[in-house]
Amino acid sequence: MKHLLTFLFFFAFNGFMLSQGLIISQYYEGTSSNKFIEITNTSDADIDLSGYHLCLFSNPASNNLTGVSPSSKEDLVGTLASGETKLYRYTATTSPENPAGNSTSTTACNFNGNDIIIISTSNGTDAWTNRTDVIGISGSYWGKDKSFYRNANVITPNAEYNPNEWTEASLNDVNNATSGTTQYLGSHTYNSPLPTSVVAFDVKRTESAIISQWTTLSEENNDYFAVEWSTDGIDFTELGKVNSLGDSREKVEYSYTHTNPVKGYNYYRLVQYDKGGRSEKFNVVSVLFEQKVDSKIYINPNIVYSNLKVEFSTPVANGRLHIYDTQGKLMNSYVLASGIDVFNFDVSSLPTGQYVVKYLDNDKMVSERFLKK
Repeated sequence: MKHLLTFLFFFAFNGFMLSQGLIISQYYEGTSSNKFIEITNTSDADIDLSGYHLCLFSNPASNNLTGVSPSSKEDLVGTLASGETKLYRYTATTSPENPAGNSTSTTACNFNGNDIIIISTSNGTDAWTNRTDVIGISGSYWGKDKSFYRNANVITPNAEYNPNEWTEASLNDVNNATSGTTQYLGSHTYNSPLPTSVVAFDVKRTESAIISQWTTLSEENNDYFAVEWSTDGIDFTELGKVNSLGDSREKVEYSYTHTNPVKGYNYYRLVQYDKGGRSEKFNVVSVLFEQKVDSKIYINPNIVYSNLKVEFSTPVANGRLHIYDTQGKLMNSYVLASGIDVFNFDVSSLPTGQYVVKYLDNDKMVSERFLKK
């Protein structure tokens, strides 16, 4: 039986948790100095904006802005309620008149149609690396004298600009739009998440297969679930479908068995479909499929959001575990209790990126990598 020891570390981090539902919902590059950016909270909870920044990269030479400082930035403040929008304008903007009167003035909106605008959790040279949502590409006047609004089916940020997520609206339509419509600057319409409540999705390995498991607490108009699989965590293919109950107010448990996983890491994603054809994707989870005799330390899953799970093939006797970033900077260090073979660490305060875990005992050093989301 495995012994489990959980290390809890508490850090003061501005008192917020970064949300997955803060998106750029409209872009407006009108005549003269009239320029707007609209953001929307599409999540089901309030968002503390103090951890976010609106960053402008003016006429960048390429789409790779790693290490490049924003041309201008706006440090976001306040709280954005679920479903609420907030509007930002260039300092010289005067039209449309009513949206201009209900917006925040900032030089971060001084774009000219050949720029890139992002929402980021950083505002310096690492802003691009820590971006959560983006609009724009380099090398062309993609947005000059144009307005675009986010499609209603887009409810999560995208760190890569995808023009298929946007619909162009004429400046005249935006200027004359009525309050409450999607074209109106300061309001955004989007499809709420599907009413089926999936509270857990996880995978476990056996000697010859990997089993995906998930649980719902309620289902409404639900059709089926699809289990998708990948060997790199990027490109997924559908493994199979599992029919749902359709409508339920009770806890329901589902599973799907993958009988031919590859050696090494396998990645899985659950997609839920309702009877109207709408779908919702859930977080990617991973599992290492191989015998533990090949190594001494394991990170499973190796895509980490807040909890880092480290496993050893045998209980540790003594030693230290260190977490380094890819530049070799020591981020955290722990003394491990003897007789334990599974450890959990709270890494929610680590920035998004790749990390290396190294375990040191009296005469050996082993390491593994993980990705912090």
